[in-house]
Amino acid sequence: MGQTGEGSAVAALLRETLLSGGSRAVVTVASSSMEPTLRAGDRVTIEGTDPSRLRRGDIVVYENPLAGLVVHRLMWRVPPVGAPRVAFTKGDALLYLDRPFAIGDVLGRVVEVAGSRGSREFGRKVGGFTGLTSWLGAAVAMTWRRGLMGVARKALTHRKKR
Repeated sequence: MGQTGEGSAVAALLRETLLSGGSRAVVTVASSSMEPTLRAGDRVTIEGTDPSRLRRGDIVVYENPLAGLVVHRLMWRVPPVGAPRVAFTKGDALLYLDRPFAIGDVLGRVVEVAGSRGSREFGRKVGGFTGLTSWLGAAVAMTWRRGLMGVARKALTHRKKR
């Protein structure tokens, strides 16, 4: 389905507000594609930003010609260093990446969420308890997989010949 003229007008107004000196704008989330991070009805505060300052994991708002405004997590940008040209995003509740799009379509990144669970900010803190547990969990999973794979590989390659 194509986007209506009204949706395009909203995206144009948001683009003008964020990229022409306006510091922030507030948008209401309409779908559940970002659950559990964002729920339908949450109000997100968007801050205009330069595409080269976007990092993997940022929640960005961009304009999609078929879906209108999309609020999804940035998974990758091409090239990964320097001035990006293409971006890949994904909703937290979805299984697959969205179609790649031009990085110039990004209107901004989410910096705060207000909803039924209260208000919370999205900073770029690296580390902390959450970062530590994520890192430890990944390390344990890799070690466990390698350990099991190593045992299986040894069993297959070091059989005794009878």
